[in-house]
Amino acid sequence: MTIDNRQESIDAQKLVAIRQFASGVAHDINNPLFAISGRLEMMQQSKRFWCNHHKQILLIQQQVERIRAIAERMLLFSRERKKQEGELDLHTCIEAALHRVPSLQNAQIVIKKEFAVSLSSVMADRDQLQEVFVCLVRNAFQSLTAQGEGCVTLGTRQVSAEEVEVSVSDTGPAIPSAQLKDIFMPVFNAKKEGYGLGLAICHTIVLNHGGTISIESTQGKGTSFRIRLPGVVRS
Repeated sequence: MTIDNRQESIDAQKLVAIRQFASGVAHDINNPLFAISGRLEMMQQSKRFWCNHHKQILLIQQQVERIRAIAERMLLFSRERKKQEGELDLHTCIEAALHRVPSLQNAQIVIKKEFAVSLSSVMADRDQLQEVFVCLVRNAFQSLTAQGEGCVTLGTRQVSAEEVEVSVSDTGPAIPSAQLKDIFMPVFNAKKEGYGLGLAICHTIVLNHGGTISIESTQGKGTSFRIRLPGVVRS
């Protein structure tokens, strides 16, 4: 076994251990959440208690839902999901993903589409690929929100007869080069809050579809994610 192969084997073992840990933590979180949710329902059913403490109850409920969402993402990352594959038009999939990111309605941030005139379809799970595009577009948008303006560009191109590419780029602040090697690790997070599982899930989905995902980030230019997938070859 070469050094590279040995390192890949170690990384794969680490990933399995992280997934098992994430699954265990998620289940441990969900158990007390179930009890808390039950008590909240009882509080809401008590008219006197609701009238006196409804603001506090709503705040608790919001935080419970936030914790539940974190637990769900941890479970999502920990599971090997079966693909519901079908022939998929990437342009249609990207457009559907854009509709799932309501925060894009910002007049100061421009959305550009640079789609190939002709693009091979792919064999893929529609929901899983949409999840990847939603995550990348949302991250690009959030990177621009702090500076208040900028551009998010979605592009597609036919790399070869057997491969297609989707890119999501933004003109926001660059990610420090020292962090790029860990960008797809589940413990990495460039944001101030959250657990950074989004890109790890994207990485897993793309690899499960036989593709690759890479990142380029340059100061003064922004960040680009590029996904390459096997295209459907017509005989």
